[in-house]
Amino acid sequence: MNDWSTRRTVIGGAIIAIILWSACRNADGQQDSSPRSTAASPAAGRDPSPSLANPEAPRFVEAELPRTTAVATGFAGAGLYVLLGSPGSLALVRTDGEFAPISLLMPSSNHNNRWRFQNPGERLEASDSRLDTLIRVPHEGFYRTTRELLFGTDGLWTAGAIVQLGYDVEGAPLIFIAQYRMHSDSLFFSDKGIRITREQLKWLEPLNWYEHPEDPAE
Repeated sequence: MNDWSTRRTVIGGAIIAIILWSACRNADGQQDSSPRSTAASPAAGRDPSPSLANPEAPRFVEAELPRTTAVATGFAGAGLYVLLGSPGSLALVRTDGEFAPISLLMPSSNHNNRWRFQNPGERLEASDSRLDTLIRVPHEGFYRTTRELLFGTDGLWTAGAIVQLGYDVEGAPLIFIAQYRMHSDSLFFSDKGIRITREQLKWLEPLNWYEHPEDPAE
């Protein structure tokens, strides 16, 4: 191969390399310029907005429960429980601050499918026999179904559905199906829930969500 052919080959290779490099830069620039959402960032575990600088910013809320939805029998620390009896009752157990060592709070009223509990509740001793009759259940909040759920003989709800988990006053779990309202671009949850069994709670996966300051969590 003569010198001219060699130079032509080198120049051609350099031109191709420049074209490829320019194409990659353009592709990266287009990707970087696209809007990025921070609304769903559960791994971060914190509000991405500077809430101290902007008190009106929505507050990031993580589902307040262990990442397992297994039902546990007996007292296992602060949390939401069903107090067994005839009838049973939903109960909130708190161990923090003025509620120490253990306080049992009973339901008082329900708002948006979430219970408010009597305050300050009843303080219990660690030896109280009622602690042995507690069944811990997942906190109220928002979940997705991980498999199809059957209701009765002919009801069925698909996997991957967004639902709100709540309870009746006796502690029976209820799910409220999310309904999209186009005119307000929002999800709506009926106040009429569908009863599920405690065994079906394991097929609910907790979600994270934003909650605005004007409607804080209880």
